[in-house]
Amino acid sequence: MAEKIYRVTARSGLKVRCGPGTNYEESADPVPFGCMLIGADGVDTGGDWLPILLEDDEVAYVFRQWTELVEKDYRSEELLITTPDTQITKSPIIFQKNLLKLFGYPRDDASYLKITDLREFSDQLSHVRDFQGNKWSCRIWGHEALEQPLITAFRLLKENNLLREFKTYDGCFCIRQMKGGNSPSVHSYGLALDFNAATNPFSKPNYSSWPRLITDFSKNFVKCFAEAGFEWGGLWQSCHDAMHFQIPWTQDWRNSDNPLAPKS
Repeated sequence: MAEKIYRVTARSGLKVRCGPGTNYEESADPVPFGCMLIGADGVDTGGDWLPILLEDDEVAYVFRQWTELVEKDYRSEELLITTPDTQITKSPIIFQKNLLKLFGYPRDDASYLKITDLREFSDQLSHVRDFQGNKWSCRIWGHEALEQPLITAFRLLKENNLLREFKTYDGCFCIRQMKGGNSPSVHSYGLALDFNAATNPFSKPNYSSWPRLITDFSKNFVKCFAEAGFEWGGLWQSCHDAMHFQIPWTQDWRNSDNPLAPKS
């Protein structure tokens, strides 16, 4: 039987107890709002208390009222689950529509944020500047799930002598709303990056014409990111965002014959 996944809805976090009642001691740190819990199959507490599994498969309990059942398709084919101690099991595929349900509302002290170190490529990136015009440190503050795909992309770019196409690093983690929408931007989770913003402008269609895609990235450059699993904003139909590369997919690219589309 597939495990049931529950999302914490208590804004202040949810206490985890050894037994089904407030008279039991806390057995783990409180689980933050928006994080996921794995239900313990076959354990019945009478309704008010939800049995969950901790990382060592020990059963613990939370007050059921402050959780909601997450349907299977929210979990991107069961590829990403947050355990009670908020550690992330990374997956090869994350879909953008699932970010809020997987991670909750973004926050700047989230446990999944870390530094991805790209200084192994610094000799070939000495010309790159950050968004303030300073020499880029070759370090990126973002989601931990970004690290391995990003290193893979940069190694592919190095092998193909394409690191020279970088001009500026224009940011990763930034909590804000999506352009033209009400949902948090993918940048809010540290799962998207912008490069060469000045020469790869964001544009949307108007009533009379569809704007031409403006980019200085070669097809082979974009392909290196795609092979590492990144979706390129230059492929989108609702807008052109050629500076933008992100790990979550807006659509399922696995059956695409587009050489610039991500591969699973």
